[in-house]
Amino acid sequence: GLQKVAAELRRDAENAEDEMRTFQYLVRARPRQNLIARLLSEGRAHLDTAQWDEAARKFEEAIQLDESRIESHLALTRAHLGSKKLAKAFQMLSRISSRHAPDEGHLREYYLLLGEARMAAGRLDEAIQAFRALLAVAPDSFAGRVGLLSVRIMSGDAGSASPFLSSSLDGATPGKGGAEEASREVDDLAGDAGDDPDRRVEIAALRVLLKDPAQARGIFLDVLEMNGDHRRAIIGLASCAATLEHKREALRHLRTYLALHAADYEIRYLLILFLSETGQEGACMDEIKRLLALNPEHGGARRLLVKVTHTIPPLPSATQGAQSPPGLP
Repeated sequence: GLQKVAAELRRDAENAEDEMRTFQYLVRARPRQNLIARLLSEGRAHLDTAQWDEAARKFEEAIQLDESRIESHLALTRAHLGSKKLAKAFQMLSRISSRHAPDEGHLREYYLLLGEARMAAGRLDEAIQAFRALLAVAPDSFAGRVGLLSVRIMSGDAGSASPFLSSSLDGATPGKGGAEEASREVDDLAGDAGDDPDRRVEIAALRVLLKDPAQARGIFLDVLEMNGDHRRAIIGLASCAATLEHKREALRHLRTYLALHAADYEIRYLLILFLSETGQEGACMDEIKRLLALNPEHGGARRLLVKVTHTIPPLPSATQGAQSPPGLP
């Protein structure tokens, strides 16, 4: 009897030691996990304002802390796609497929990124495969349906008889007939978009691809009525600005957005281009200086400054940080 009691006491002691080791591990791991969560949150905030390189640095830090978290790799891929670093984006996608086993939620994002990367690289037949895979995992994916339809429209615009179209896209063919069919499908998608501003912007972008800027512009304006600082709607509206009146309207929206998101390099550069096109040289020069103060290495702003002033601005030294200009945080 005493031996049995002693054995039970030893087991209890061993279990207690195991529980203590587990507890101590969790205590040590918690600060690291909190730091990773903060880095991911900060990186996504940079994504929202197209600060792709800043976002990438945050996600790279998160990966260094924990290589196993697939969301860090997916987020870094998104940053590389945003900055048009396609080789790095494909490298990340290859790493994800070889080292991770994504669950259904992560698979949706993986196939979406893969389709977008292949589209950006002009590999449209492979993009079809990725969007098909996305829809196989998530048949209700609005992004997957938009991706497939975008490829159809892009192929029709190219005017070449791509062999994958008829077999992969329910008999669609390029040219006028294909464009008319695509237009009807855009109408169907618009019904599913409802009042969701992000989905409506996707519909407008499809209208731009279909060379229907008037309808696209109307949708972008409707979205901005709902959400005055919707970034993609503002960019879309600017892309549809064909007349001086439309460009001035786009300028108003760009300025409204920058009043809330002063550090958005891409939007500020777009503002600079519109100021230049509308003959507002003084305001254009002021905005070039603001952008270079925020991002001294911005290639577009540096080229414009050379064009306007015929002087080459110096690049910052490795130890010199960018200073915010007056009136900017």
